[in-house]
Amino acid sequence: MVGREPEMATLVGVWDRLVADQQPHLVTIFGLPGVGKTRLASEFVGVVREGGGRVITGRSLPYGESGAYGAFAQQVKQVAGVFDGDPPEIAREKLGRTLEALVEEDGATDVTAHLALMLGLGENGAATHDETTDRHMLFFSARRFVEALGVAQPTVLVFQDLHWADPSLLDLIGLIAARMEKTPVLLLALARPELHAKRPAWGSGVQASVALPLEPLDDERSRELASRLLANAVSEGALQTPDEIAAAGEGNPLFIEELVASVAERSSPAGGELPTSIRGIIAARLDAIPALERSVLLDASVVGRIFWNGALSHVGAYDNKLEALLDSLEGRDLIRREPMSRYQGHQQFRFKHALIRDVAYATLPRARRRAAHAAVAAFLEEVHAERDSPAALGHHWREAGDLERGAQYFVAAAEQASRGWAKEEAVALYRQALAMVREDDRERYRNLRLKLAVAEQTLYHLPDAERIAREQRERMPGP
Repeated sequence: MVGREPEMATLVGVWDRLVADQQPHLVTIFGLPGVGKTRLASEFVGVVREGGGRVITGRSLPYGESGAYGAFAQQVKQVAGVFDGDPPEIAREKLGRTLEALVEEDGATDVTAHLALMLGLGENGAATHDETTDRHMLFFSARRFVEALGVAQPTVLVFQDLHWADPSLLDLIGLIAARMEKTPVLLLALARPELHAKRPAWGSGVQASVALPLEPLDDERSRELASRLLANAVSEGALQTPDEIAAAGEGNPLFIEELVASVAERSSPAGGELPTSIRGIIAARLDAIPALERSVLLDASVVGRIFWNGALSHVGAYDNKLEALLDSLEGRDLIRREPMSRYQGHQQFRFKHALIRDVAYATLPRARRRAAHAAVAAFLEEVHAERDSPAALGHHWREAGDLERGAQYFVAAAEQASRGWAKEEAVALYRQALAMVREDDRERYRNLRLKLAVAEQTLYHLPDAERIAREQRERMPGP
């Protein structure tokens, strides 16, 4: 890591004060793609773990693939040891055991029920708690869970790619950050500047909130980074000097890294000139790698920013070569192997950067892309992800051209979001489903229009709906 000493000192300083004063904080690292948000967070996470702190990471994904409370749900599942492929009853049992150990006995049952509702762990699509539960109660239970983590051990909750988060997750993080009691918990959010467009006042309602913008590296630091990378990557004299690479990289660490990798992997850059855009660099690198490795990378791009070896086995016929190919791609620093997986028995990987995934996906011919989406959807159905990520299945079936199945999953995702009081997401998902239903299928189209209208009204009257739900719950007879 080069040129981020002041930002690192800020993060460590916040953490030290947080642990000493038991005062929760929200820290948001803002920066353009490739500027080094993840690298800075990774270095900080290392410091936290060395000091005995706990770190739990969740990631938001595009297209609503991670669900309404996706990143937070991932964190809860990691703590409870829940896999996305676990049957609902097993997942609820794991969640219950974990919360009994974390939360005082008289509150564990309610917190378990509420978190299960947010995670979509219902039986046959039904809620695990009475329908009178309102969003206030769900969020209060989420807050109690986070506070309990801090009481047990100083904790950092990392929210990667928060610019892709749905409104319900942003609401949840904001409320937890603003209302947590004295407990050593740091909410660390990483986001592109687009988050400001979604939430112009992000963090303003939190007493202990820090916004940490990452600017491009200056010329001196850019040359230093280029020089170090060239020394490690090129055994003989490079075709380009650190000054040339630094100038082309414009202070973006990812740009500089990819330029050096391109120089190292090719006898000469395309046309004798350095590529002038990050997408051009990545495209040049993908063109230069062996055909089988490139094929694996392109297939992985269909799965998404996060992918699994089992999914790739469904997409392509790699026989017993897949593990070696993935290892080679990791060695080229295009993908990263993750220590934990959402699916038991399947190794999880991620693209080093979303831009690498985007360039790879754009390279695929349309016919191959559609077939690959169908294969990915079949894999997700096989590992029972339809319960956890119906929106992801809807996306893959839609891109595969099967609009009927895609619409079914988007409806399921909308209903799941609605039960978890993620009403804005429910409306968006119903709209996606409606766009995939033929108007001449009158009954289905009419029923879906009705569901959308109800969801829109509920969203519009959300404060009233929450108040009514509380009143109904208060009128219910006790046990």
